[in-house]
Amino acid sequence: MKAAAPWLRWQREWRLRRILIVLALGWPPLLGLAACALRLGAATGALGIVAGALLASVLVALHCARRDERASLAHRLDALEPTLEDSAALLWRDEAGLTPLQALQRARLLQRVAALAPRLRPRWPRRALAASLLLAAVLFAFAASWRAPP
Repeated sequence: MKAAAPWLRWQREWRLRRILIVLALGWPPLLGLAACALRLGAATGALGIVAGALLASVLVALHCARRDERASLAHRLDALEPTLEDSAALLWRDEAGLTPLQALQRARLLQRVAALAPRLRPRWPRRALAASLLLAAVLFAFAASWRAPP
């Protein structure tokens, strides 16, 4: 496989979108918690929350980046592009391990893939993002309305 193969670019885009989704879902409520801790006079607690959130989000994002999403991508590609004849999984397979029929089908797919520009990235989970932002807004409102300790 060449480094410029479109399916590898699709795989990178898929991975990046999953990482961004994890970060977008996790950070707003955690920053709201940090604001509450700061407002209550616990600066070290707020720093601990932010540091813990950073560490947790990086670990979850790395876990998402390491997952093998080729099967999900192949399934989505087959659903979006009927011209691939439900054979998109062959794009990620090594040529040496293919049967002659699979190698022929893969060669046909390679010709067709050059003209494709599918939108394979996962969709933004709008409801979950709205819930995350709503929770963050509630936490920030709580922090703003709380009277500071003397």
